[in-house]
Amino acid sequence: MEAVVRKEYMLDGLCCPMCAEKIQKHLRHLDGVNQATVDVSSQKLTLDIHDPENLSAIVAQADKIIRQYEPTIRMSEISPATPGEKILYLAGLDCADCAGKIETRVRHIEGVQAAELDFLAQKLLIRAEDRTLLPAILRQASQLALELEPGIRISFTETEAAPTGANRKQTLRRAGLILGAALFAVGLLFDFPQPLDLVLFLVSFVFVGGEVVGSALRNISRGQVFDENFLMSVA
Repeated sequence: MEAVVRKEYMLDGLCCPMCAEKIQKHLRHLDGVNQATVDVSSQKLTLDIHDPENLSAIVAQADKIIRQYEPTIRMSEISPATPGEKILYLAGLDCADCAGKIETRVRHIEGVQAAELDFLAQKLLIRAEDRTLLPAILRQASQLALELEPGIRISFTETEAAPTGANRKQTLRRAGLILGAALFAVGLLFDFPQPLDLVLFLVSFVFVGGEVVGSALRNISRGQVFDENFLMSVA
C-alpha cells in the first residue's frame, strides 16, 4: 500500500471560483497526485500525494499550473499545527464549585483542546491545538480565573505559586477556626445575657464562616447567587 502525504497550501490572491475549479481538475490529473481540492473561500489547496519522493517536483508543477490560470497567485505551504500544553498554578483556590466553573469556561476558549483542573493541587493543565496560540489562551484563562476567584494568585511555576505569605494565611485561617469554635462552645456552656450571647455567637460565626460569606457576597455581586458559598452561608 502506497503512503499518501497530505500537504496544504495557501493560494493568496485566489478569487475566481471558475479558475479554482479548472485548477482543481488539472491538478487531479497530475502524476503523483491522488486528490486535489481547492477551496476559494479559504484560499486553500489540499494535495494528497502518493509519490513523496518527488514532492518538490510535484509542487513545482502544481505552482506552474496554478499560474497558468491565475498569474498573480502566490502559493505558500501551510505549516501543520503543533499541539502544546502549559500548567497554570492557582494559589489560594479554595472553592470547588468555582474550580469547576473555571475548568468549564477555559475549555470553551478558542484553540483549547483540553483543560483539566486539579482542585487539590491547585493547578490547571491547558492543552492547545497549536502551541503558538498558548500565550493568548493563557491570558484569557487567567482573566477568567480571576473573574471567578479574585483572591487567587496565578503563576506559571509551582514555586511562585506558593509565596511566603501563603503559610501565614493558612495559619491565620486555622487560628480563626479554633477561636471561633472556642467562642461557640463558651456560648453554649455558659448562660450569658441575651445581647452578649448573640454577640458571642455572631463573632464566632465571623471567625469560622467569614471567608465563606465574603465569597458568597462577591459571587452575588457578579450574578452567581446559588453557589456552594451562598448555601453554606445560609446553613
